[in-house]
Amino acid sequence: MSGNQLYPDRIQLCEQERNRWFAHVESSTSIDRITESDFWTHVAASIRQDDLIDVIYDDASIYLQLLVLGSGDGWVKVAILSRYKLEAEDEESLQLKKSDFYYKYNGRFSGHSVLRKSDKIVIRDKFENKAAALQFMAQHSKTVSKD
Repeated sequence: MSGNQLYPDRIQLCEQERNRWFAHVESSTSIDRITESDFWTHVAASIRQDDLIDVIYDDASIYLQLLVLGSGDGWVKVAILSRYKLEAEDEESLQLKKSDFYYKYNGRFSGHSVLRKSDKIVIRDKFENKAAALQFMAQHSKTVSKD
């Protein structure tokens, strides 16, 4: 055998060498913004070179995996390792078509939500599951249409 070889002092468990983070970002955030170093200003002190960051949009539409190339006081430089556009569930088939409201999963923090179509205002959120949100939406639609 010839050439370079990997020696024991150059291999470790990932847990000893890097952190892996999970970030939830607002659905309106562009991917370009996420890759700007000042996007990470408020968490930069915790992040170090070679860390991995998994990013998911609140509406679960996009998933990114980032590698930290460097970090310092108020900045983090990242590279995108992978990018996935997640297929949204066919919500149209779940909507009450004549309703003034619609269902949307708004991510882990707001959860299953019912919004008004006309201005996209959240009528109610944090339902336990989609079925509960749709049930509320159906009942709320009936209540509002009686007025």
